[in-house]
Amino acid sequence: MIYRNPLHAPATCLLGSLACVALSSLSPGVAWAGTITAQGNVTALDDITQINSVSGTALFDEGPTGDVPLDQYADAGLTLHVDDLSAILPGVTVMGASINPIYVKPGKHFPDPIAGGGVALGTAVFYAGAMTFSEPVTQFGLTAGGGAGTQYITVWDLNGELLGQVSWEPEEEDAGFVGIDTMGVPIGLLTYGNDDLFGGIDYTINGSGSVSDTWVWGLGVPCLTAADCLDDTGPCTEFECNAGVCAYPKTTNPCDDVDVCTDADTCTEGMCIGVAISCADTNPCTLDTCDSERGCMNTQIEACCLSDEDCPEGDECLLGSNTCVPGPPPPPMTTDDGDDETETGEPPSETSGGETGPAIDESGGGCGCSSDERGGGALVGLLALALLGIGRGRRRDQLDAEPRQ
Repeated sequence: MIYRNPLHAPATCLLGSLACVALSSLSPGVAWAGTITAQGNVTALDDITQINSVSGTALFDEGPTGDVPLDQYADAGLTLHVDDLSAILPGVTVMGASINPIYVKPGKHFPDPIAGGGVALGTAVFYAGAMTFSEPVTQFGLTAGGGAGTQYITVWDLNGELLGQVSWEPEEEDAGFVGIDTMGVPIGLLTYGNDDLFGGIDYTINGSGSVSDTWVWGLGVPCLTAADCLDDTGPCTEFECNAGVCAYPKTTNPCDDVDVCTDADTCTEGMCIGVAISCADTNPCTLDTCDSERGCMNTQIEACCLSDEDCPEGDECLLGSNTCVPGPPPPPMTTDDGDDETETGEPPSETSGGETGPAIDESGGGCGCSSDERGGGALVGLLALALLGIGRGRRRDQLDAEPRQ
């Protein structure tokens, strides 16, 4: 909820607190989670509806880059200046000079919701600078971007006398409508920036917080028709004049939030909100995201697997976690006759009494069954001699058995 002081009674308030401490020289309202404070003979505005009749606007959507032409809004009654403040309006004694404002992208300076009916569409403006008006203006407001220090709107009358200023101290990444009311005194010069001119600081535009959008100004008189109110070109609010006061009712119209990651965009509480689309591709090995400009992006996850073929040789794909893990060791190798081999690929050896068993002839030329230096030939010779002896013995017996003649 946003607490503000519609009667502009001298007080200072903090968002989220119903307690206001009265101060004789302060007339603030509240802008979102920060504080807005008035100093001098002026009143702070914190809602666009407090500008009863809008005589001019500056939206800054006409140029995406570069300097804002100083006469860009001269037809609406506002002229920008690049000079010493004392040279812009005689009688001004505050030191310092303004520089040329530039177009910038809004970036993160204007997060939704923007408090107080502020509007930020398209591009914004940086280094807001100094400005004068060709017609009487007693009210001025803008959509202030937050996140970069205290901001100040300072005004002088037509004679160069300092009237007062409004300061806004936002919290991180705030955005809100901030305005000033001179209570009927025409504005001769107005500046916007990060320098406390009412406190005696020179105007330097060295701060980084003067990023704003959608400037509006008027005389502070009741509106007569809807044409006297702000046409912010936004799809989620209408503008109308009700009993002399500008009103901006919210719509529920279809809209475009300029985000390809959403669909069915609809105005909700003044904001264009869409339903997030699904980028899921049912592949557990892709990271499914969506880029607001490029759409769905399905990025392959490193080291993720769907099957063993996705893993290095010897590894297996562990389904569920889709990660590669070491597989089981290969089975032991066997010889042709079915005997198991050792881990080194050598056949097991048989030992008896500490001696090595028969070696296997790997040349393919016989078994080679020798266990000493003489080899297999010596054994064969011994067997032959034995057989020869047996044969001769049998022959002698036969001769002895035959009758002699």
